[in-house]
Amino acid sequence: MEKKTEITLLFGRSLAGKTVNVKKVLSRYKGSFVVWDYLYEYKTGMIIEDFNVFIKYVKNKIQFGEEIKAIVRLPSEYFNKVCYVVKETKNLLFIIEEIDLISSANFCPKYLEHLIRAGRHWNIQMIVTAKRPANVPRILTFQAKTLIVFKIREPGDLKYLQKYGSIDPEELRNLGEHESITKKL
Repeated sequence: MEKKTEITLLFGRSLAGKTVNVKKVLSRYKGSFVVWDYLYEYKTGMIIEDFNVFIKYVKNKIQFGEEIKAIVRLPSEYFNKVCYVVKETKNLLFIIEEIDLISSANFCPKYLEHLIRAGRHWNIQMIVTAKRPANVPRILTFQAKTLIVFKIREPGDLKYLQKYGSIDPEELRNLGEHESITKKL
């Protein structure tokens, strides 16, 4: 039986608690994972800063039936290639930090779109963070199952979240440090 694609989105300003929340999930996670660590915030796993090393690492882990625990720190032009490797690897959690730095509301890298649309076929779960919800690819917000929102004050983002997630802007303004609102979509 086919699993549903589980995509969780976390939105909030810098230092609101997005990465802290994801790290807590990751610390309890049993299984393979790949983290797109654009801002150098993760330390648990194999830190990889060369695409060829990433390929060799993944192939080696697959060959020996070992879990993949990769923290990928590459320039943004490698993001689509990393998505392709994740797709081909299957059966893992893919964490993308600050997706709004490598995509936009109207642009989604080709292989990320494949993961979003058909990740369930490859048992790929995703956790994605962004500062600006209005800048996230629409296909991603459409397919997400869970939304976690930390303190946001930007009027455009508040309006977007009110429309997209039926979240009261006043609730978001009144959140304390590292507090969030979770909504099933």
